[in-house]
Amino acid sequence: MQSSDIEIDCRTREKSKDRGIQRGRKVFSLVARAYGYKGREIARYLRKDPAVITRYLQEKRSLAEEVEKAECLKKRANLNK
Repeated sequence: MQSSDIEIDCRTREKSKDRGIQRGRKVFSLVARAYGYKGREIARYLRKDPAVITRYLQEKRSLAEEVEKAECLKKRANLNK
């Protein structure tokens, strides 16, 4: 995977345990996988162990649930306006 293929915030490649950055890595991993990249390629690009990427990909369902919750909250906020 080359940096010219996809542009992401450089913080996702740093050693950080920030929740937002980890979520960004998960989303990036899911998108890269959808585009056909292998787990070890994604891991190399993000500078993470391939086992971490495997775990991110397995957590796809929980991430989808988070997105659904956020959409529901957004709808509620729009109804209250």
